[in-house]
Amino acid sequence: MREFTPDEFLHVWSETGLDRYPAPLVLRGSTPLQADRDRLAAELHTRLPLGGDPDLTRILRAAADPDSVVTLTGHTARPMRVYAAVTAGFGVVLAQRSTADPVYGGNVLVETGPAGIIPKIFTTIAGGPVRAGRGAALVENVDRMRAEEEAGWAGIRETTGQRMRRLITGPRDGLGCVEVRHRVRSEHPHTTLQLHWIDVPGDGRYTLRALHHELHVTPCDEPTLRREIARLIHDEPEPDW
Repeated sequence: MREFTPDEFLHVWSETGLDRYPAPLVLRGSTPLQADRDRLAAELHTRLPLGGDPDLTRILRAAADPDSVVTLTGHTARPMRVYAAVTAGFGVVLAQRSTADPVYGGNVLVETGPAGIIPKIFTTIAGGPVRAGRGAALVENVDRMRAEEEAGWAGIRETTGQRMRRLITGPRDGLGCVEVRHRVRSEHPHTTLQLHWIDVPGDGRYTLRALHHELHVTPCDEPTLRREIARLIHDEPEPDW
């Protein structure tokens, strides 16, 4: 694993020739004054010459021009900002440390290996061993949920849609979203695939997924979340709707 300060990462990333670093990383240089920036640039060019590390060059190229992109955003105790790239089974993960600044992140950690490292790293950053929610799995048609909400349903018994909304809109200790984009270099890239989850205080974690015009709310522990992320990365399922 390698670790770069924001200044260092912005410098080495310039080797890719891209104007912007990958989202969801949020970086800010440490030197607002031009004279300080010039001195820092000279120091970085001496200490980290562009192209001077063939292994780093290979990593940067893989991150900049991948077959598939996987991102993690959200928060537990702190914000989560992770970018991962996959090319021919090789994975590059750029994970940004959080800081006291709510807008900008801190150092960038770079990890490489088989694409299978991505679900492991993502679930660790997402809070590690989190208990699955204690409620039952829920499934409801999206149109029916919308119709209930528009009609202001006030029956005696709570409907499945109402239970789902209560979970989704209630208090939470954390939330996360994994997005996977396949064939990003193609003229016809696949639709972005998403997996959301929420951590409910005193209850546990639930995943939220749209499948075949239905919303699925499912209790989820760490191994289950890892498998779900791996499936999105490796199986390349067709978009649901």
